Amino acid sequence: MVAYRCRNCQKTPQKYWYVWNKATFWKVGQVPELEDPIEPKLKSALGKSVNLYRKAIRSRNSDLVSEQ
Repeated sequence: MVAYRCRNCQKTPQKYWYVWNKATFWKVGQVPELEDPIEPKLKSALGKSVNLYRKAIRSRNSDLVSEQ
């Protein structure tokens, strides 16, 4: 685990978990969780599905979803 303080506010702690070996390096976690902002109108329209939408955006941004 590696801990940092927010560069902007100098208060909020950020923690990152990494795994590495001789050939590879992965970021496996982050606290607080990274969130993409969702416009209030869209958030309201999504209702209970907002968490599913967040997961979809995170997957897309992390290249976890292959393009068809």
